Amino acid sequence: GNALGYIVGLTADQGASYYDNGTLSRVDLTGRDATSGLVSVDTTQFRTDRRATQSATIGGIANLAYRLGSTNEIALNTLFSHVTESEARTLDGVDNVLGEGTPVTDIVTGYTERTLTSAQLRGEHVAPRLGNLEVDWRANVARTLLDQPDLRQAAIRASEREDDDGTVTTAYSLVGTPPGPQRYFRDLDEQLASGALDLTLPLRAFGSGAQLKVGGLAERTDRGYNERFFFYELDRGVALGGTDGTALGAYLSPDNVGVVDTRTNSAGEITRYEFGHFLVDATRDQNQYDGQFDVGAAYGMAEVGLGRLRLIAGARFEASRLFVASQALAADDTPEDQRVTLDRRYTDVLPSLNVVLGLSDRMNLRAAATRTLARPTFREIAPVTTYDFTSDGALQGNPGLERTLITNLDLRWEWFNAPGQILAVSGYYKRLTNPIERVITDAENGATSYANVDQADVLGAEFEVRQRLALFGLGGVLGERLSLGANLSLTASSITISDRELEARRELNPNASDTRDLQGQSPYLLNANLTYDDALR
Repeated sequence: GNALGYIVGLTADQGASYYDNGTLSRVDLTGRDATSGLVSVDTTQFRTDRRATQSATIGGIANLAYRLGSTNEIALNTLFSHVTESEARTLDGVDNVLGEGTPVTDIVTGYTERTLTSAQLRGEHVAPRLGNLEVDWRANVARTLLDQPDLRQAAIRASEREDDDGTVTTAYSLVGTPPGPQRYFRDLDEQLASGALDLTLPLRAFGSGAQLKVGGLAERTDRGYNERFFFYELDRGVALGGTDGTALGAYLSPDNVGVVDTRTNSAGEITRYEFGHFLVDATRDQNQYDGQFDVGAAYGMAEVGLGRLRLIAGARFEASRLFVASQALAADDTPEDQRVTLDRRYTDVLPSLNVVLGLSDRMNLRAAATRTLARPTFREIAPVTTYDFTSDGALQGNPGLERTLITNLDLRWEWFNAPGQILAVSGYYKRLTNPIERVITDAENGATSYANVDQADVLGAEFEVRQRLALFGLGGVLGERLSLGANLSLTASSITISDRELEARRELNPNASDTRDLQGQSPYLLNANLTYDDALR
């Protein structure tokens, strides 16, 4: 018969976090002792880091499914999430770039809203008259919004001066480029639409579980990013009273901003306005961009069984286009009002082969060889320079980035020693061509960007376990329903570094290796979970 099912859920959450023991340090390598091999460094900046955040989340899901008989099902899944976060950060320390031992305090405050809305309509159908052909389709729409209405940043220098009578006074001034408090207003709007179709045909002539599967996908993502940037032109006649937020707030109070006084003639007419601090609009066209990413894909795969051996082989064809329009791509003689585009098109064939050997009814040995890819994100490739809160420096996209092609080899042994339980050991190897790394472009000021490196190799092992607590002596219902799981990954990586990086390394150490770890690759990852499962529910 027909059946209707639905799920409706609402979530609301508030949270806060704080730390006061962080450090931020920037150093220059200055040499290496030929005897001891120890590296000597020159600290350019050092800060102690305090950060507090407060967040609020509201969200919900509404899912509806309708089954028509035993061969058709249509479902609608919707999701909404809205997250707000306020943050404040203070970094106290010294900035030797401004002068040896110069005390500097950085103050950053910001508020961010993120909204995600998505909907998926999908269908699953079986056609008994066509050999039980399975037809699965889905259509998706999603929209992501980010609004950062007023990110504020200021750097305050403290300078001591001794008067003729021996009295020591401390003066405070704002530093930076430009030398004043800065305010950023940012918004992002990203919309996605996609559709996919999968056809699965059982191949009974080739044994149980044999099947042929083909399908396709079309997807488009549109993104618009806008930013406005202001800084304060300061009234040097107003004194800053300290390095904390209260002193900065008083310094930038309404009494000190804009028109603070007027001059009149004998008739009472205003002849001159006296200005205090005032805002300067320093928005750059280069920091606005529009992007579009299109991908069309088609695949085919076949699965056959040969006794205890199962083979799954297939390939996926992808044609993609990445388009970015930004004034930052312009040449020196390009008119200001003309948008310049970055247009990348790729076609890729991604083969896949999986072999599963059943060692017993509960034990398998799996081997796989696949080809995958990773594309640069809009943020990585768009030629936009923004202030990065986390690294306390500028972050610039790189329009010269290429996609990463990955060859994967995997081997896995797994034993389902009881229903819902598993013991598994895996080994994997990856060869990455043109992997993307985050790189430092200005060590003194903490500016970073993204760059491809020629090649990287990743080798690792993974250990997985999930067992009911009854195995460890816990009796009764809880012992059967509670499961403890853990997963440990151990990874080693290596890349061949660029000639420029190798030259810099060998200035300090003539014997420096021409390889190093892949930036951002963790050598280990451990997670554990406790799960309650009532099989009758």
